[in-house]
Amino acid sequence: MILQPASPRRSRRKFRPWNPTTYTAILLIVAIVSVAGWKMEESGWMENSVTHVMSSPLRFLQGTRAYVLHTVKEVRLAIHTHKEFDLLREEAERLRQENQELRIAAADAVHLRALLDLPDRTPFRALSALVINRDLGTSFALIINRGKEDGVAVNQPVLSASQGLVGRIERALSRTSRVQLITDYNSVVGVRVENKSLEAIVRGSPKEGLLIMSDLFLTGDAHIVPEPGDRILTSGFGRVFPPDLLVGEVLGPDENQEGAYRVAPTVDTRKVYELLILLDIERREELELLEPSEVS
Repeated sequence: MILQPASPRRSRRKFRPWNPTTYTAILLIVAIVSVAGWKMEESGWMENSVTHVMSSPLRFLQGTRAYVLHTVKEVRLAIHTHKEFDLLREEAERLRQENQELRIAAADAVHLRALLDLPDRTPFRALSALVINRDLGTSFALIINRGKEDGVAVNQPVLSASQGLVGRIERALSRTSRVQLITDYNSVVGVRVENKSLEAIVRGSPKEGLLIMSDLFLTGDAHIVPEPGDRILTSGFGRVFPPDLLVGEVLGPDENQEGAYRVAPTVDTRKVYELLILLDIERREELELLEPSEVS
């Protein structure tokens, strides 16, 4: 028979529920909890804590909703502003085109008014005409859309809408006519210096597009001379051009000819389109009574 060694016994402490120390601790904890609970209930801390914990998600959701609504509102506003900007840009472009059309119409009205008013301001019957071709190479002439059928005849003066002298009718066909410009080599016009007792003649200088005033004749003080800026008008001598038609403006002495002056013509024949022809029927009938040698 084999003997097993005896296992040692573990010592166990007996629980003593009525231990004075334990009882005192329990009573102390209960008292503390009671007092704390009473204080918390009195101050509403518990309720505030629960309310705070429950309201945090609500505040977050409300803030998120407000942010989303604000973002959507900003996006809508941006889209609306962009559409308004496009509309304003289209409106500005439309107004710009209308303004340009009105300016063109105003310029045309000025020309038309000048064309309509000129016959009322002159003792001569005037006929409007349009330039349909230009010959500025050697002869310096214009072709217009008026001819004999309209009452046009040779030597009739031709003006611009602003009453500046352009030239004279050189040849008249049935429906068209040729205008010799005052800047042509062969053009000669009797003129006077405005507000001065000076008369002269001007000849064309097509190379420079100017006029040369020479053969000055003094009708008063011998010390009077043309000065830059003086206006040159037709004198009425020669029986082709009536008096006081605007011819040009004095630029200064001509360096190539002593006693001559350079004159800038009032009308730029390269840009003129509307013309007026002075029919002057009475003067033409008067010219027919004169001998050819008396007509210059």
